[in-house]
Amino acid sequence: MYRFQIVFLCLAGVALGQDFWIRKEYTQWSDEEVRKMITDSPWAKDVTVRAPASALGGRGRGSGAPAAADVETNAAGGGRGGRGRGGRGGGAGDSDGGGESEVFLTLKISWRSALPMKEAVLNSRGITGAEAQRTLGQEEKEYVIVVSGLPERLAATVRNSSQLQRSVLKTGKRTIALAAADFQQRTQTVDLFLVFPRTEPLLVEDRDVEVIVQLGQLEARKKFNLKDMVYKGKLEL
Repeated sequence: MYRFQIVFLCLAGVALGQDFWIRKEYTQWSDEEVRKMITDSPWAKDVTVRAPASALGGRGRGSGAPAAADVETNAAGGGRGGRGRGGRGGGAGDSDGGGESEVFLTLKISWRSALPMKEAVLNSRGITGAEAQRTLGQEEKEYVIVVSGLPERLAATVRNSSQLQRSVLKTGKRTIALAAADFQQRTQTVDLFLVFPRTEPLLVEDRDVEVIVQLGQLEARKKFNLKDMVYKGKLEL
């Protein structure tokens, strides 16, 4: 009996230590868990880049960081969802010699074609039953990645720059070239949707994948651990 109690307590401890998306079906996720999935999970991470204040709408020395990123719970095939809040830039610093000031801009990079991200959208919108199953049953033919929180002025620069086409997914020595891009206006910021083909799918054996986004003269890079992105026994991207 005593040994049984010890085993039970150990198993309970393991269960409590698991992430919520492992322990619970998506329909049981709380609002806070939905927010975490969309903004701070193996499928969604922050990246900070240094940029001249003028590129973000600032007016030179002393300009602050841009407004908080406006992150939509939007997924490929999922339509618009609820809204979370992304991170702010970490602050501003003057350049040497009296030149233009710089700001540290925090953007969010998320894999919106991943199953758990789409489930989070459905949860936030209260969509269940047949409609939810139709959305989740759609086969993803591309990787859809969203860069959230672009200031409008920077987004306009990126839109008019050929540099964006150099954005890639990189794993080991292999790269996957960008297939398409789109911009969606939010309340205060712009979301950049990047589409990459799945013709040579990423594998858990690749260990990690780096998202490299060319934003005009700026570059945002973020690595994702592929093992951490296994969901319900399958790599979900």
